[in-house]
Amino acid sequence: MSFPDLFLIALSLATDCFAAALGKGTAYRRPSFMDALGIGLLFFTFAVAMPVTGWAVGYSARQLVTEIDHWLALLLLSAIGGHMIWEALHPDPAADRTVERRILGWGLIGTAFATNVDAAAIGITFAFLDVDIMVAALVIGAVSGTAVILGIYLARITGPLFGRKAEVVGGIVLIALGIKIVVEHTLEQGYLF
Repeated sequence: MSFPDLFLIALSLATDCFAAALGKGTAYRRPSFMDALGIGLLFFTFAVAMPVTGWAVGYSARQLVTEIDHWLALLLLSAIGGHMIWEALHPDPAADRTVERRILGWGLIGTAFATNVDAAAIGITFAFLDVDIMVAALVIGAVSGTAVILGIYLARITGPLFGRKAEVVGGIVLIALGIKIVVEHTLEQGYLF
């Protein structure tokens, strides 16, 4: 596989991460560079681990992973998006949103996992192609991590301008992203359910 092909795959996988970063980034008040870097590193980690995991699983589990990856992504993204909407509509004035909670929160970890589930399926495909999995995973991780940092910074601009409304929109974006993943997968397979 050529590097341009690998880079295009990485870009397509990074779009979900970018959209999720926009959605999650709206929930944070003025994220700093270190916030964006920490979140980008979290997504980078999942973006590297998922294709390697998929590659390791290989052909024997290909059907199982490709059969459920889209539903798993929909479930996780919808739950996280719904929780964001709930928090925006029912704010807790005593909530302390520290950097550590933002970077290590389960919702953010779930989002990083859900947006990189497709990368596991790509990793399975890589198991049958002439691909150096470590190079491929690092390229996917670097592109996804960079997209997340850019998304967080864009959310930094939109968050203060729109406040809680932006958090609701962010939650809706995550849910829509989950639906998009299911629709794309089912259309590729030639069936809707």
